[in-house]
Amino acid sequence: MTVIARFATRLLLWTFLLSSFFVLVAVLTGAGLWEALTSFTVLGGLALVLAAYPAGIAVSQRVFDDGKIRLGRFAEFVAVTASLAVVLLVLVGWVGPSIARSIDPNVPDGDYNRIANTLSLAELRSTAAAAVARAESDSEHVSVETWRPANVLVWHYVRRLAGVAQPVLFAWLGLLAGFWAPRIGRRDLTQAQYWALGLFLVVSTYLAGENSYELVAIQSAGPAFFSGWMVLIVPTVLLLGVGWPTLMAVWSRRERVSDLSG
Repeated sequence: MTVIARFATRLLLWTFLLSSFFVLVAVLTGAGLWEALTSFTVLGGLALVLAAYPAGIAVSQRVFDDGKIRLGRFAEFVAVTASLAVVLLVLVGWVGPSIARSIDPNVPDGDYNRIANTLSLAELRSTAAAAVARAESDSEHVSVETWRPANVLVWHYVRRLAGVAQPVLFAWLGLLAGFWAPRIGRRDLTQAQYWALGLFLVVSTYLAGENSYELVAIQSAGPAFFSGWMVLIVPTVLLLGVGWPTLMAVWSRRERVSDLSG
């Protein structure tokens, strides 16, 4: 099985499992079945983001063979993660809002979260820009209430763009986690490493998403447009932190092989 096929099958399997789990949790915590199903586009998107991590792990040993990188398989991995980003852009930009609009056609004017969920990416951008212009024009009454519509709409717009980048980062983290796994030497510790990093990504993503909205976007008496990007901080820092020693390990092994063959 090619890297692309293995990554895609693992991604779909984990997306299904996580989506089902999220819907079940929503129902068990008090949401009605219909409410949980109407939120399925959001829950499914979150599941797809998180599923990229185990999908990256699943192909790691194919991309890195005995510590050596296979350039052809590496190119496949780059291609499939780039394709995933494009697919997600289409889903969050047009398909998801269209489904949300058909499910929830009568959105109240002041409910900016529901409004944002039903707008395409281009529509959300223009609506957010208009809200920002209104907030900036009301310079005599600067307050949280004045800026809340603009910050909420911009937050949703930025979160969609960040959501396109998130699974790519998660997939690469899974790839790098799989690279270092054979060096642990024990299967139980390897699995513990996978689960620990996965749970950390889940918790940090949830906290960054919730806090960027609850503590920043809707509480700021001024522009807080950076808040939507906060979900990318942890995976980006992790990727840089793990990526550099991985690059050095692969390069040093390549140098040793070259020395031996010379």
